[in-house]
Amino acid sequence: MTYAITLPEVGVIGDATLRVTARHRMPRYWVGFDYWGRGYATEAARAVMEFGAERFALEKIKARHMIENPASGRVLEKLGLVKEGVLLGDVVKGDRRLDIVMYGASRSSPYDREPGFGPGAGEAWPGKGGGASGGAIGALTYGLLL
Repeated sequence: MTYAITLPEVGVIGDATLRVTARHRMPRYWVGFDYWGRGYATEAARAVMEFGAERFALEKIKARHMIENPASGRVLEKLGLVKEGVLLGDVVKGDRRLDIVMYGASRSSPYDREPGFGPGAGEAWPGKGGGASGGAIGALTYGLLL
């Protein structure tokens, strides 16, 4: 499922997707350059992670970013995902091979560091609750893209 990320005064500023397959549960997000650094990517990724955790009873969520985009890594860390490793030359973009940084979170992993997460910690996913600024970004809305 893909959702538009919109601001009432502007319209669409990006999108957020949760890709669920037999092997992967991966949040993806994109926010327009003019809206970087405002917490929109974090809030959108959190929303699709929570949706996936509730709708699909996911045990594990994986995410990745190009090593050349450390800001996306910070978004994933804010959500409580843990860096799992680097896939060297895993993606081809134009005529270049790019390294990909992998992150993950699991309900049962003792390595996940978020409070209320891990063995015996209940059902909470890392980063659950509130918007990117504790809910302060009230103008951010989502609409299902068909």
